[in-house]
Amino acid sequence: MPVLRGIRAWQGRADNRADRLLGAILFSPNLFARIPRLGEPPVFLPVTAATSVPLFIFQAGRNGNRWHLPALLERLERHAPVYVRHLPGVTSLFYDGDTSAETRMARAALPTRFEQAIERLRDHPVPKTALPLPGQPVQASVQDSGLDDRLRPYRGRVRPSPFTLPDLTGRAWTLDDYRGRVTVLNFWATWCPPCVEEIPSLNRLRQAFAGRPFRLISVNYAEPPERVRAFLEKVQVDFPVLLDTDGRTAARWQVVAFPSTFVIAPDGTIRYGVNAAIAWDDPDVIRALEALLPKP
Repeated sequence: MPVLRGIRAWQGRADNRADRLLGAILFSPNLFARIPRLGEPPVFLPVTAATSVPLFIFQAGRNGNRWHLPALLERLERHAPVYVRHLPGVTSLFYDGDTSAETRMARAALPTRFEQAIERLRDHPVPKTALPLPGQPVQASVQDSGLDDRLRPYRGRVRPSPFTLPDLTGRAWTLDDYRGRVTVLNFWATWCPPCVEEIPSLNRLRQAFAGRPFRLISVNYAEPPERVRAFLEKVQVDFPVLLDTDGRTAARWQVVAFPSTFVIAPDGTIRYGVNAAIAWDDPDVIRALEALLPKP
C-alpha cells in the first residue's frame, strides 16, 4: 500500500524525473481496503485502479491471497502492464516459518529474478502525472475492518458449494449433502496463530454436541501434508482435517482471512459466518447452534 501511494505522491511532484523510476516489484501484495465479511467479494483500495506505472508481482502459491490475484490484476492492469511470476510451494518469502525447499530455492534465485524483472520494467514508460482516484478513498477502521468478534449472520450465497478433499490418510471426504444436521466448516492454516488458538474451543464445541445431529470439519489451506501431520502430532485436534492443497476450495468459498468458519443449518443453507477466531464453546454460541438443530 505505501509503495503505490508513494508512487502517486512522486507523480504529483513538479520536480519528478521519469528516469528515476522504473516501476515497482511487489511480493504477494495485500491491497484489500478491508477484510470482507464471509461471502462478500474482496474490496480493493482505490489506488489499485489508479496506478499507472509498470509492476512486477512475485506471487507465493500458498499465500492466502493467491486466488484473489485475478480480481486484483483486473484493476492494476487498467492503466499499466503488470507482470506476474508465480512461486509454487511458497507461503511467503519473508516468513521465517516457511522453510520449504521451494521457498529456499526461490530465495536463492531472487537476485537473478530481480534483474529479469527490472529489465521487463525498463521496456515501459512511466507517466509523470498521477491518475485521479476513483470515487472516495476507503478508510478502514477497527469497526469496519470486516473481522468478526462473534457469530454473525451470513450475508453471501447461502447454498454451500460441494467439494471432495482428502484427509491425511488419503481417505476422500465428499461434502455435497449438508441437510439433516448442523455442520461447522472451519478453514485454517498452521501458520495462523488465531487458527491455532481457537482449536481447543472447537474441540470443546464438538464434545458439547456429541450424540446430536452435528458435524465439525476443518479444511487446511494449501499446506503440504507432512507439515499438517507434524502439527497434529503436537496439537490435539478432535475433528477431521481435510487438505485443500492448492487452495481452490477456499477460493470457491470466498475465504480471504484465516480462520474462516461457516455454520450450515440442517436445511442446507449457511446461517452464520466468522472470519476470525472466536470462543466456540461460549454459551451464546452454543445456544445459537442448538437453536439450529432439527426438532425431534
